[in-house]
Amino acid sequence: MEKGTGNTNEITNSRRSFVKEGLIVTLSGVAGISLLSGCKSEEDEDKEVSPPEDLMQEHGLLNRVLLIYDNCKTHLVNKTSFPKEALSNAANIIRTFVEDYHEKQEENYLFPRFKKANQLTDLVNVLLQQHQAGRRLTDQIMQLTKS
Repeated sequence: MEKGTGNTNEITNSRRSFVKEGLIVTLSGVAGISLLSGCKSEEDEDKEVSPPEDLMQEHGLLNRVLLIYDNCKTHLVNKTSFPKEALSNAANIIRTFVEDYHEKQEENYLFPRFKKANQLTDLVNVLLQQHQAGRRLTDQIMQLTKS
């Protein structure tokens, strides 16, 4: 691979390492309290979900919403119709759950601990930039689906 193109396995391993180390750093100061509690249905209330599993479920939701975005993009490129509500609803999920809840949890609880521990600070900075870029895109999508 050319320099700068990035290796998917390296990125995946970096993110996994980031999540693993973040949870260790976070839980070491919180002694068993889950800072990243997810939304639970009534049937899931009795099940205990570990913080890593919770985080992975939240990323899974994001990945599914991105599939909706990708499908809408395909329709736009092919100039075929699709329900505008699908794109609007996906953007609302991104805004309320991913940005206002999940990313805020990362920014308020995980990232400061990494910075304080001086660990993976470059990755934290990249993720903060990605969060900001994602928020700008969500703003644009929400604006466009209103008209």
